[in-house]
Amino acid sequence: MNTKLIFAALLLLMGLSRANAQNHFKKLPADINFLATFDTKNLFQLMDTKDVNATLNKLDFFKKLSDSLSQDIHQIEDLGINLASKSYVFTRLADSITFIGALIPLSDVKRFQAFIPTHKKIQVVDGLQTIYSVDRSIRISWDENTAYVMTGVLKDSYLDREDVKERYGLAENPYYDYYGTDDVMVDSIEAVADATYEYDYVDTVMDSADAFYAGIEDTAAIAIEYDDYDVVSDSNLIMIDSYDDYDTITDNDMLDSIGYSIYENEEDVYQDESNTAYYRWLAQTDSIKDLIVSEWIDAEMTNIITGNYKSFVVPKGFTGKSNKNTVAHYWIKSVDELYQNFMPTGIIEQAFGIGSLSKLKYGYEQANLSFDVDKNKLKLHGALNLDQETSKIFKKIYDKKLNPKMYKYLDKDALGFLSLSINSEAYLKYIPQYIQKYYGAFVPRYQEAFSVGAMLFDIIVDEKAVAKVFKGDNLFVLNGVTKQEITYTDYEYDEDYNYKQIEKTKMDEIPQFLWMFSSDDMRLFEQLLELGVNQEEVLLENGIYKIGKISRQFSNFYVLMKDGIVFLGNDENQITAIKNNTYKPNVDGASMKIAKKNRFAALFHVNKIPTLIEELDLPVSRDLDSLTADLAQYGDFYVISPGMKGNSFQGELGIEFPDKDKNALYFLMDLIERLAVTR
Repeated sequence: MNTKLIFAALLLLMGLSRANAQNHFKKLPADINFLATFDTKNLFQLMDTKDVNATLNKLDFFKKLSDSLSQDIHQIEDLGINLASKSYVFTRLADSITFIGALIPLSDVKRFQAFIPTHKKIQVVDGLQTIYSVDRSIRISWDENTAYVMTGVLKDSYLDREDVKERYGLAENPYYDYYGTDDVMVDSIEAVADATYEYDYVDTVMDSADAFYAGIEDTAAIAIEYDDYDVVSDSNLIMIDSYDDYDTITDNDMLDSIGYSIYENEEDVYQDESNTAYYRWLAQTDSIKDLIVSEWIDAEMTNIITGNYKSFVVPKGFTGKSNKNTVAHYWIKSVDELYQNFMPTGIIEQAFGIGSLSKLKYGYEQANLSFDVDKNKLKLHGALNLDQETSKIFKKIYDKKLNPKMYKYLDKDALGFLSLSINSEAYLKYIPQYIQKYYGAFVPRYQEAFSVGAMLFDIIVDEKAVAKVFKGDNLFVLNGVTKQEITYTDYEYDEDYNYKQIEKTKMDEIPQFLWMFSSDDMRLFEQLLELGVNQEEVLLENGIYKIGKISRQFSNFYVLMKDGIVFLGNDENQITAIKNNTYKPNVDGASMKIAKKNRFAALFHVNKIPTLIEELDLPVSRDLDSLTADLAQYGDFYVISPGMKGNSFQGELGIEFPDKDKNALYFLMDLIERLAVTR
């Protein structure tokens, strides 16, 4: 088992440690940008450790781990992980690299060390037992109480800088120099490179270089010569005819070279000196990168272990103090900063000729997410802090509620609904200003154009008039899905390819929906529909506009304007009943409560799925019969947002599982076991 697999296992198991770990918290660097806290004190109050072990045994987790380690492991306690302390995963962003670290508490260092494969060389670094991945991009160190994990990802924008290339001897890709402007050949070569990337050739090269790295004591003093990485020649080039053949190659000597390519047909093989030069360049470049990362993660780990960094101080707005139902909490220092860090900034800046993306700001500051277990419900609650200007804009936009006249259409028999309420006048007023402020700064050459565009929009668009036509509150109700015979247009061709238009019918599943929005001025809609009537595309009958079949997937649409609401739906009987005041409400109280409280809400009644499947006669695999039947006992799946609270935008996602186990986590464990059996 390699170090990367150990790393993955540790990240899984670190979620199985509980209680207070203030000492570990103090080891976090002050300038981290992301922090995930796993509060398994709460987890194991909600779930018994024996039950967790039983589930992992049924999934053969311990068996597979035991086989990899050549020792018996039957429970999570055997791994030496402390189940009485919190665990942390964090990132720290720099201009050149993103560090990803973890602090994992230990209860039995001897058990933990037995977890390390025997072939792995354990070194003493910074006074701690330490192992590295083969390419030295991951370091794991431990003392009596803590396992420290560190890895890093270099930023392409840093490596693309000319001074960095010169400093580390990073050469240009030889393909582009060799082929010049021959785009066809470049595309062909890049396709070969992509296929090579797919099989993680870097790990293959670094496996063969393990001895080389083991002998390195001072990586900073090593000068890398181009010829040292001449690992490809005509004699050692491996040709693989298909993806499946790759798995059949087990001879490590054959994989010592990265110079293999994948072709669907052997006659398509193309190899020349340029390919050899490319792979030599690639091996050299990747080796340089690996050495850079190795040095930097060592330095980062040293600073954390020795306490050279100032400790993380909980900022204002940090909601990491969990209640008894919270099992995990995620904190992001700045969403804007995180977004910029993971964007391909160099590519975008060059492709569009724009300024630095570091100037692209949306006004999104810190964010908090908490994962909670509330009896048979799972909830993910989030809050995004906004800067002062953005907060002011969002408060204006989200100050509108749903029209109360719409609540009665939230029928108990409906599959679900979606509602959105915004102040359309405020939206039209502030969004151009928002775009000008937050986008104009990073496109200097077009900043004046942004300003002119915002001014023109403000002059041309009468926000108040538009707001009367479309006030901004919307309710979409999915009443169900039914099978209907629909008519559609098709074409028949004769032997000379002359065609004639014909009408055909077929049975299709049609979603029955009703969309409504408020309007104080319906003249625009009336004139557009009257234009359709004059063109014989729309039919007006008893105050209801009937729009013909727009596509094969939908039947007729019906439009009704009444009581300051525009109704659009495809159920003629429902629209007619609303028109004639004969519609009988069967309101779902829970749905109405959610729609009232939130500026945005999307809800789906999961328990209606089995009935829907039966009515539509949809095929279901026998293996999934019991799982499908269980859906009838589910509650609702929902995504809601009450809008702004103070200077933060709030939101929540949740699902209600069947109320037949101790809590939602127990049901999830049972579901995972049953899904594993169906595979």
